[in-house]
Amino acid sequence: MSQQLDTQGEAHAALGTAVSSYGQRVLNDPHILGNLVTDLLPDLPRERSLLVTGADAGIAAQMTQYVEEQHIDPDTAVQLVARALSERRAIDQAASMWVVTEYAQALGYRIRPYAEAAQSTQPQVIAAAPSTMTAPSGQPAQPPGQSWPPGAQAPQAPPGQSWPPGAQAPQAPPGQSWPPGAQATQAPPGQSWPPGAQAPQAPPGQSWPPGAQAPQAPPGQSWPPGQPPGQSWPPAQPPSGRPPTPGNGRKRGLIAAGTAAGLVVIFFIVAAVAGIAPFSKAHPKPSVAPSNKTTTHPPTRPATSPPAAPTLAAGVTPLAQLLPGDISDPTTQCSAIKKTGWSSPGMVTALSCDDKYLPNGAVSGYQMDNRADFDKAWSNFNSWSSFDESTAGASCPASSTGGQGLTSWSSKHFPSMQGQVLECWTGSNAAPIYVWTMPSQYTFFIAVGADGSSFQDLDTWWADYSAPANPPTATPSPQTS
Repeated sequence: MSQQLDTQGEAHAALGTAVSSYGQRVLNDPHILGNLVTDLLPDLPRERSLLVTGADAGIAAQMTQYVEEQHIDPDTAVQLVARALSERRAIDQAASMWVVTEYAQALGYRIRPYAEAAQSTQPQVIAAAPSTMTAPSGQPAQPPGQSWPPGAQAPQAPPGQSWPPGAQAPQAPPGQSWPPGAQATQAPPGQSWPPGAQAPQAPPGQSWPPGAQAPQAPPGQSWPPGQPPGQSWPPAQPPSGRPPTPGNGRKRGLIAAGTAAGLVVIFFIVAAVAGIAPFSKAHPKPSVAPSNKTTTHPPTRPATSPPAAPTLAAGVTPLAQLLPGDISDPTTQCSAIKKTGWSSPGMVTALSCDDKYLPNGAVSGYQMDNRADFDKAWSNFNSWSSFDESTAGASCPASSTGGQGLTSWSSKHFPSMQGQVLECWTGSNAAPIYVWTMPSQYTFFIAVGADGSSFQDLDTWWADYSAPANPPTATPSPQTS
């Protein structure tokens, strides 16, 4: 049985965070996705490994090819991609189905839930009904550990019934024959009664069956099987040669009733003398004097309320008004980021946006509640992205291919100040990346260009559109960077 995956939905949420922060391109980038899920899923190593393997194996590209180019329905495409992934990467089918299902949902395809899809791929096992103990000829099968008498056939069951192996034949009530008012039923010729059952009694003075001798018991056994030792066959008849009359039963009933009544009378006499219920006397219980002691209770502690969510500092412009000027409608172009891949203390707002002048690219912004939290979040981001300030070049775009760059920036509404910088480097799939800070607003932005696009195109966009459409409501005091 394979281990159940992502029972709390944490991996699903992490993949959604990655897509909202970096766009669907992150599904084809094992490096960036690996950094993200390492921070978001520290306690789910198997789910983390499967998500990175999915990016490395190109699950997103295969799903897109099947659905968009070959017009295969998404559920069938999931089955095909999962089977191929299982064969190529030696992953069990259930794990392959899970990771491909997560990728398909992250791509926006409407598919069946993972549990339902995985169940449809598993072979169904139908439990066999227990077989009855029936011999090939239709006769009851011989019970384990027992054998039929030598030379005898297994008993034939009456129509519609079967002999219960090992069960005894019903006994006649005292003083009556079985069935009531009838002679004992003869066993069919050539057959015997079931093992453990007593054979019907023969009428007085006759053998059973009529005109035949009782079968001989095997050595060391009694006949019929299960007959208590010390008894003969057929059982001894009453001396009179007739069965007891019903009158004897009635006499025994009257004697038993009389005995019971006598015992009841004796009980009441003894109870009256000894004081046993119902003749026991009630004893008054001593009353308890009220106590003058005051009961004290420990003081109740007020319920602790959850910590308040970070709030924007007074005089700071909200993130939605600091977005690049070509993002005209944040309500439709942006979505909220619930959790980042790095630690972001005091994060008030985070948004991931589509930008019409940055085709196949994405812009995301992050705003903290104060300068101290901003500095911590910015440092955590640089560590997470593996940006090295000590080795970075002094310009953006970087002077060398594949290198990193770091420079200060300023504008009319953002005068030069300490920590107001622009960083740049090349991401996975040759995507150019610009990251710039607004320390006065406790904010920084990330812009990722299209895969394989040039730094020159990204730099042109940044120069033309990165500034907000309207100046911030709080202008910082100029400082030397």
